Amino acid sequence: MVNVRAVPAATLLVLASLSTASYGESLHVSVLPTFIGADTDRGTDNSGFGVRAIYGWSSDEHWVWEAQAFYNVLETDKDDFTDFYQSGLGLDLRYNFSSDYGATPYVLAGLGLTRNDVVPDSNDKTAVFGNAGVGLVFKEFGDTRIKVRTEFRFLYDTFQDNYLDWQLGLGFEFPLR
Repeated sequence: MVNVRAVPAATLLVLASLSTASYGESLHVSVLPTFIGADTDRGTDNSGFGVRAIYGWSSDEHWVWEAQAFYNVLETDKDDFTDFYQSGLGLDLRYNFSSDYGATPYVLAGLGLTRNDVVPDSNDKTAVFGNAGVGLVFKEFGDTRIKVRTEFRFLYDTFQDNYLDWQLGLGFEFPLR
């Protein structure tokens, strides 16, 4: 039996080693706390929160591969009922547009796996997800190399009845080279 909790960390380590060997020109890590608009058919409150960690690499200024891991909490707002938990691992392809205005706009799309931990436990399931989004990465601020990153994405989760959630993230991107 595969330890599901170890898979995201192991996958990110493998991707990191492959990316530094093949695409070592530009590397970054992003951390994005997210606000989630949950699909109303989920049976949860219409909102939630989470965090997304991203490891990205590219060989030119436009195309960027990004491995992502995320963890979300979808509120149920019921005193005698637990919240739903969702974790995932995926790979996105991001396209950066050229810009001279202090921020780089981008679009992204990708696929991955998500683990939905719900009540009752017999309904817990790993499913495939697809996501697409748009965002901005702002130029470095001050003497730091840190950039502000914001994005809006839709996540289509094939769990149970197929859910479409939206996510708004605001965080930081840390260049590694």
